[in-house]
Amino acid sequence: IMAETKAPTSVAIVLKNYISNPFELIQPSLRSLGVNISAVLYTLLFLVLVVVATIVAVGVVIAIGATTSWVTAGILGAVLLLALMVLGVVLAPLVAILMLSGARGQQVGFKEALGRCWKYAWRVFLVSILTALAVIGGLILFIIPGLIFAAWFSLSIYALIDDDLRPVAAMKRSK
Repeated sequence: IMAETKAPTSVAIVLKNYISNPFELIQPSLRSLGVNISAVLYTLLFLVLVVVATIVAVGVVIAIGATTSWVTAGILGAVLLLALMVLGVVLAPLVAILMLSGARGQQVGFKEALGRCWKYAWRVFLVSILTALAVIGGLILFIIPGLIFAAWFSLSIYALIDDDLRPVAAMKRSK
């Protein structure tokens, strides 16, 4: 009798309007992307500028190394890498905020989304480091675990922002 009346240990999550066919997701995805299209375009412009600036900066670092000193080029390269990490920590939550808002049908401006990024910056940095370590560790083991870890933790940043979680909790939620 005790086993029959015992409460379940986990609660099932019931998804409304679950779509299993990925091709059926294209239309709703484009609609949600269109909600914040101007902010998404600003983000894409920002990303293009970062890529162009990175290519130019790498060229400058190589030119400095070839003409003057590789030590100076190495220091400049380290500064460039640090700057790109900072931009990545800002850009990842920016994209996630825009995508989550669009999926909910909420319109958010570029400045508003950029302002919200700073709340998540350190946690996004930590979850990115932890995810990278898990995936690299899994790849070193036998490649397949790394691919599994990559799939499990691919939505960690979205879980972190959507549920306002800490890094490890976001990774567990993503899994």
